[in-house]
Order: sequence, then structure tokens, then C-alpha cells
Amino acid sequence: MIAAVFAVALVGFAALAVKVIRGLPADDVVLRWLHAHSTPAVDSFLGACTYAGSLFVIAPATLGALAWLVARRRRPDAWFLLLAVIGGETLNAILKLAFGRQRPAEAWSRAAPGYAFPSGHAMSSLVLFGALSAIAWRSRGRWPVAGASLIIVLVVGVSRVALGVHYPSDVLAGWFAGVTWLSGIVLLRASHRTEIGALARRGRTATGSMTRHGRRRLRSTRAEMVIAVLAGIFGAVGIVSALTPEIGSRLEALRGLLPEAASAAARLVVLGVGIALVWLARALAERRRRAWQLAVLLAATSVGAHVIHGLDVEEATFGVFLLALLIRYRDRFKVPGPRDITAPLVSSVSGLVAASAFLAWVDQLETPPPSAVTQVVQVTAVLLAARAFSLWLRPLGERVLQSAEERRAAHRIVESDGRDSLSYFALREDKSYHFSATGRTFLAFRVLGSIALVSGDPIGDPDEVEQLVRDFQRMARTRGWRVAILGASAQHMPQYRQLGLRSIRLGEEAIICPDTFSLDGRPIRKVRQSVTRLRREGFAIRFARASDLSVDERAQLETISREWLGRWPERGFTMAMDCLFRHSQTHFALATDADGRIGGFLHLVPSPASGSVSLSAMRRRNDVPNGLMEFLIVETIAWARDRNAPEVSLNFCVLTHAMGDQKGAMRGMLRFGLRRLDGVFQLERLLRFNRKFFPQWRARYVLVERLSDVPLVGLAFLRVEQLLALPTSRGRRGSAPAQ
Repeated sequence: MIAAVFAVALVGFAALAVKVIRGLPADDVVLRWLHAHSTPAVDSFLGACTYAGSLFVIAPATLGALAWLVARRRRPDAWFLLLAVIGGETLNAILKLAFGRQRPAEAWSRAAPGYAFPSGHAMSSLVLFGALSAIAWRSRGRWPVAGASLIIVLVVGVSRVALGVHYPSDVLAGWFAGVTWLSGIVLLRASHRTEIGALARRGRTATGSMTRHGRRRLRSTRAEMVIAVLAGIFGAVGIVSALTPEIGSRLEALRGLLPEAASAAARLVVLGVGIALVWLARALAERRRRAWQLAVLLAATSVGAHVIHGLDVEEATFGVFLLALLIRYRDRFKVPGPRDITAPLVSSVSGLVAASAFLAWVDQLETPPPSAVTQVVQVTAVLLAARAFSLWLRPLGERVLQSAEERRAAHRIVESDGRDSLSYFALREDKSYHFSATGRTFLAFRVLGSIALVSGDPIGDPDEVEQLVRDFQRMARTRGWRVAILGASAQHMPQYRQLGLRSIRLGEEAIICPDTFSLDGRPIRKVRQSVTRLRREGFAIRFARASDLSVDERAQLETISREWLGRWPERGFTMAMDCLFRHSQTHFALATDADGRIGGFLHLVPSPASGSVSLSAMRRRNDVPNGLMEFLIVETIAWARDRNAPEVSLNFCVLTHAMGDQKGAMRGMLRFGLRRLDGVFQLERLLRFNRKFFPQWRARYVLVERLSDVPLVGLAFLRVEQLLALPTSRGRRGSAPAQ
């Protein structure tokens, strides 16, 4: 219901904005009609009512409500109210700056500063009193509060039009924007309550009571998130303030105290600090200590800059409030930063200081250098500042380290408990390991940026999976990482949900059951014809362990790999090995022609505990007949049947549910985009190839801690699978790891 309200309000605001841009004659008609039917008594009454949407009422009412909520120990409601009001004010200022609509110019209109669209009074009153109604909705007084709020919002909106301060469309836009913002905050709050429920379940003891640790996490889990949002809002306010004209009376008073150059310099400081705080918000949400240190410095600097800029007392007060929150919750920001940034940070700061000194020296010259030189130095200074900023905020990374003891333990667990088709891929050397307290269960992961990517389900004792992932989340939280699990199966989904993880369908894995697979029938005739043709041309199949290959055979496989890859880099992380010959338990299916030359191969890895087989790589020469891959897979299925293997896992197909023929605008757009990118990612081609064998489809998921992590997790997934890597200008040389 709330999502529908959000969508309708957003569409309503967009439609109204388009009409206003094109011109809306009805505005003038309604404005003049209201003036013609007004009386001095009505104008006096509406003049008093309009203050209900002004800052002189909104600010004290908000502070009073916050004090009451804090006194009643309703801190989540207090945070909700604070975010709603401050965010609404910021959004209104940004929209006014974006549209820049002038106020009505009627002779009888009352003077008011600033732009008109959307109405600030209408939007502010709706956000404040709407938030109060949402807070009171579960109490007995919800209907009186909601009714009184509705009356106040309507009266304030009508008064703005009747007094000639706004057009009717300004007020309607303010209401639409207010409903959009408020419903969006309500949706985020509902999502937060879902996460709180998961935390509550994780904080309960076996007897059902909440543990002390669980209560503490429940109370303070979102303090850093609120501060991060407020920092971003304060930064946006600073950007808007720096780009909009100052209030004339305040500027005149300021010029009597400070030179005009000081105000101009303060404007640049406000703009720069605003951009930095917006950039800093996510690092604050990740509880990084260096982000907190920088935020304290920027907030304190911004307070003084706002005062010097134009006596912006409101923004300065906001900055003081943010600074107080940062100091109050300083113990929440404990995530350390890396120690290996000193040299690049010093060089970046030194270059920035040199560029700034050069620009200051140029300003003192009577004959300045060419403007192109100054512009190059300015751009260089901005890039150096951005580099220094990113270095300071760089998350704590994790080098891939596997001791010999850890590798032996991982091998032992995979051999005894590796039943999943992805289990063996945990033995890649570009993954780190995290073991349970007993040492019977482990998970493989890799850190990219601030995202810890877990490869597949944990392997080992099923009863230890939930505690193992919980311990890993706790460790990741101390380092400022967000946890995501790639290629998770449905087997452990109940435990993942208990941990508060959210599942997104990543794709499907093609599974062949050798006992039931057959080449008989018309639907599979093309595969049958390919196999028959390859046999007639003299191709044969041979299976060998990696340790049994001769030097000449290894050389041929490396040549085939280089030819197959061409200029493209190696790909794979979740369902591919990182080397063809390192693991002795892996097998090769070798297709040889009549002359004994290897024309193509499959690299196969085992699932030791179940006896199944998974495909790691398939490659062939460019000059072999078409259908060689079909021939290899059919022969591999027969080989697996002779070994009593219950399953053969073929390729994993990403986003197969989006490549189907399901109707829907969003699915259609996604399907169109994926097909356009098929030349790079080969998603549709891989899906068509797997469908030839009529496999069973097994869903795989990506699990995230929060839906807001999806963009960063998606980018990390593309990076770790080498899907963002561009082809090289020359062919690859040397040994070719498996794809």
C-alpha cells in the first residue's frame, strides 16, 4: 500500500512538473478567482494560519516532538521524525533550485524570498504532521492526530495560494513531493524493522529471552546509519546553499564586518565541504574511524564557513547538531583503515599543496599566465584532492593468504563433506578461508573494496553453518566489510534468513542425471547428429587424471586454451578452477581426431562426498568440426554413468529467469539489455547451449545483508569473475588457467 502511494505521488509530481515547465494557464485563473472572493478578515485569518508551515513553527514543533519521544524512550520514532523533517527541507531546497520558478507577480501578492516551485510551506507542513501521524498510527489517538494534521496541511496550502505567495501548482507539487519523501522514509523504516526482527532473533537465547548483547545491538545498531544520512543531507544543504543567492539583509550586515573576498572564499569552502560530506556518508555508515575523524573536521569547518558565507544560521545550527551527534556516538566508529597508504597519501597532499600555492601565487601577479595553464592546474588540484580523499577512506582490505595447514584442512573437509557441485571450487588459491571453532566447517571468501564475497555455501558440518556465517559476519563488521554469498543453494536458505541475509536469484545451474539421460527422441536429434558425425570423422574420447597427463598433452592443452581465449582474460571465481593441472583429483575429457591430435577438452572437478562431477572449463581448437563440445559432453555423461555418478553439473547460467519469455516491462527491458551485451558476457549463448541437453535447472542465489548493498555487490561480482576486464591487444602467452 505504501509503495503504491509512493509511486502515485512520484508520478503525480513528475506530471505536474512537466505541465509547469510547458506552462499552466489554470494557475493564473485560480489565483485571480481566490483574490476576487477574498475579504480582509479571511486574509487576516489565512495570514495567521500560513505560519503553521514556516520555520518558526516547524522547528519548535519538531524539537518538542523529539524531546517528548526521547523522554518516552522511543528513539527509533525520534530518528524517523528527524530524518523526515530534515530530509524534506533539503529536498525542497534542491527542487526549488532545480526548477527556479519565480513567485506570482500580482500587485496584491505578498512578498516572499526564494523560488516558488514546489511550495516549502506546503511540503514542510505535510512532512512534519504526516510523520507525527505515522508515529501515532499504532496508538489510540491516531484518528484525532491524523484529522488535525490533515486540516493543518490543507489550511496552510490554501493560505499560500490565497495570499498570492504561490501558484496552485506550487502547493500541489509541495504535497506530491512531501508524500513521495514521507512514504519513501516509511518504506525504509519498514525495511529497518525487518532487519531489527532478524537481529532480535539472533540475540535470543535458547530459552527465548533476549540476551544482553542482543538488546544492545537492537538499541544502537542504526546510530551510524542515521549519522551517515544526516551527513549526506548536510552536505547537500551546503551544496544548495553555495549555489543559491544569499539573503540580502544578512549579506549587507555581513559586509560591514568582513571583506567581500572572505564571503566568496567561504562559498567555495561550503561547496567543497558539502561535496566531501556527501562522498563521506557511506564510509560513515560503514563505521570507519578515519571517516569519523574527517567528518568532525569538515562539520566544524562548515559551521564557520556557513556563517562567513552569508550568516546562514540555520545551516550552521544543523552543522553543530551533526557535530554533537558525531561526538556523542564516537565509540560506534571503530573500523580501522589500512596502514599502507602513507606514501601515496603524502605525495597526493604534497601535490595538492603545491598546486594550491601556485594558484595563490598566480592571483597576485599583475600579468597572469595563459588561462589554459591555470585551468590545468585547477583540474590537477581537484584530482589530487579526490585521490587523497579516497586514499584516506580506503577500506581495510584482506590479502589472500592460505597457509599449508589451512589448505590441508580445506582439502580434508572437501573430500569428506563436499557434496555440493561448487564445493571443489573453494580450493582455488585466490580465496581466503574462515574456519569454525571446531575446524570441521569452513567457507572460502575474497575481499574486493569493502565487500567480502563468500564463494558458495560453507562446507562441512551442516549444524555449524549458521554459527560459522554469524562469526564471519561479526569479523567482517569489525573490519568494515559488507558480506555477500555468491552461488548459494536453497539447502541452507532457512539458516541464511535467520541471519538476516536477503536472497536474490542469481541464475540457474544446469544439472544432468546420467542414469536418465538419453539421445533418443526428436527433441535432442541435433545433439545426436553432432555426436554421430564426430564419431564418423574419426574423433575418439579419452579420460585422464591431471596427474597422468604427459608433457606433450599438457602442451597441447595449453595451446588450445590460448587459442580459445584469444585476447580475452581468464574468467571464473565461483564455478571455475584457477589452474588446469594443479589438482590431481581433477579429470580431463580429451577429444582426439584420427591422427591422435587433441581437438578439444573438458576440465572436470569432483564433488568427493557425493560422487558427482562438475564442469570447470570447456575449450577446443578453432579448426575442429562444429559439434565437438556436444560430443565431449555426451561422452562425459556416459563416463559418469559408468562411475555411478548421480549428477553432472554443466555451466552456471546467470539471470536465466530474465532471459525467458515472461511478460512485463521491467523484464523486457532487462532481457533487451542482456541480449545487447551477449557479445561480451555470452549469457544467452550459454543458455541456448545448455538447453540442448534438456537438463534439470537448480536455482542459485546471491545473498546480501541489505538491499542497498546490491550495486556494490554486483560490481564486485563482475570484477571477481573478470567480466569487466577488457580484451588485451595481443594474444595471451604462457600457461592458461581454466576458465
